[in-house]
Amino acid sequence: MKKMFLLLITIVVSLSVFSQDFWSPLQTPNDENVHSIGVTKTGITFIGTSSGLYKSVDDGLNWTKIDLEIYNLFDLFIDKHDRIFVLVNDSNNLSYAVHYSLDEGDEFNKIQVPYEGYFYNSRVYANDSYIYVYSNDLVYKTSDFGVSWSNSCVYHFVEPKPGSTLSFRKMLENKNGELFLYSYVNEEPKRAVVFKSVDKGDTWNIIGEFRSDRHVIDMAFNSDETPYVICSDSLYYFNEIASVWESYSLPFRWGYSLAIDINDVIYITDDLDGSSIAKSIDGGENWEPITNNITQNSGLGNLYISPDGYLYVYNRLHKSTNKIFEPVQVEINTCSEFSVYPNPTTNIINISTEQFPNNEISSITITDISGREMNVNTVNNARIDISNLNEGTYIITVSAGNKVYRSKFLVMR
Repeated sequence: MKKMFLLLITIVVSLSVFSQDFWSPLQTPNDENVHSIGVTKTGITFIGTSSGLYKSVDDGLNWTKIDLEIYNLFDLFIDKHDRIFVLVNDSNNLSYAVHYSLDEGDEFNKIQVPYEGYFYNSRVYANDSYIYVYSNDLVYKTSDFGVSWSNSCVYHFVEPKPGSTLSFRKMLENKNGELFLYSYVNEEPKRAVVFKSVDKGDTWNIIGEFRSDRHVIDMAFNSDETPYVICSDSLYYFNEIASVWESYSLPFRWGYSLAIDINDVIYITDDLDGSSIAKSIDGGENWEPITNNITQNSGLGNLYISPDGYLYVYNRLHKSTNKIFEPVQVEINTCSEFSVYPNPTTNIINISTEQFPNNEISSITITDISGREMNVNTVNNARIDISNLNEGTYIITVSAGNKVYRSKFLVMR
């Protein structure tokens, strides 16, 4: 009798845990589909829809439209410094631009992209040195926020046919600064291809090819920066020791999107009914569904993991009810307690160390509004010589303890 009672309790608890909703649907402006998404380290959410760019500071409960000149929004990317980049077609005459913000979307600046024609499946990526815009067969890059651009051809079609082009999915970068691009090649034999560049995107080489008759492809790194790709019904990963690509079978006929969290849990979605999502905790050998609170034909597709540990799926926007991992706690603080004086200033700015944990400052950087780091003379942790800076607005970033503080100051001459 006691064993039966314990078994019953176990079943009830298991059913309760299993029945908990993994997903929480989020209402989007005008119930629109989401084309792209990005979340800052402070938890501010940005989404791109057919009508423009929106921002939410309350986990998607309310949205504010950001006033930008946008005819079509192609892509949204937020880098490790919380800089926001939005690739758009800003008029119906095929003019392209990148809007970027250095202050979590309060202000945006615009740079033109020197491309004439139609961008197909266009994307934007940024690191500490360059902004990249990639589409068709070309990668454009700028190191000076649009003052000058260069470009490289990723793939050359020997006998191009009408419509022959690359369909880019994603650009990734490892700790060595090597760039990876994953794309569908629309020529016979039709296939998905992984390209790699070791020279900041000037030249590209093929490091993996996978037969595919569909544009359904995606790529992600695990914690060791091993590239994983999905193509049709297979998950491929690069075995660096053997220098070969190995694979596991997917639980779906057509895998669509791929994401890997910091604990190497792999998440995938299905392209067929837009409601199938699965995860693997053993590198792709075994899979389990995570479709709690997902209805049939939900119109899902793309996966995104936010810096604060949540999993998102869209086009119909859903967010994991709970965090899928606990992120490393680095707080970004932009509150008014961080101040510099005098502000405006001419030659010197001062910081009160009492504002920071244990009165200790580990690093200070100053950038202009385009994100370029300035060379300044730090007299000590509390006094900085900025006499070499031109007149204008600058952003000062201070690291102290496990927190990062940001503020603005004005230089006047």
